[in-house]
Amino acid sequence: MAGRRAPPTAFDQAVLGSLLATFRDHDLVDRAVAAFLARATASSPRYEEQLAAVWADIRRTEDALDRYFRAFESGTMAESVCAPRVQALSERLRGLHARRRELTEAIEDQHMVSPTRAEPEALREAIYIGITSGPTPSGRRCFRIW
Repeated sequence: MAGRRAPPTAFDQAVLGSLLATFRDHDLVDRAVAAFLARATASSPRYEEQLAAVWADIRRTEDALDRYFRAFESGTMAESVCAPRVQALSERLRGLHARRRELTEAIEDQHMVSPTRAEPEALREAIYIGITSGPTPSGRRCFRIW
């Protein structure tokens, strides 16, 4: 029948039990968070240098596009000559903006702090409720909070 959930198998129970056990291991969670924060902090100077270089490339690419647009608008360059280069520069600019967003997010991640003891506990509780509630609106809502 549509909408009915099959009973969990032994494998399902084992996977879900393992997930809960992992989140109950405070030392494991603390070590994982500390390792993540250490990697993020160590990458900081490199990300900032890369971001500065990407911004410089964005400015150069925008300047080049502007020159092509001016040449086309003034009639000194035909569309057939200008269009392929404008398309290539536009694609490059989209890629540069995507990289800028990635680097900005990476830099922002470096300012994260370790979770409080209550936050992993809330996550464990949400996982437990989600597992035991199944695919109900309240169960799905528990997973969305994280």
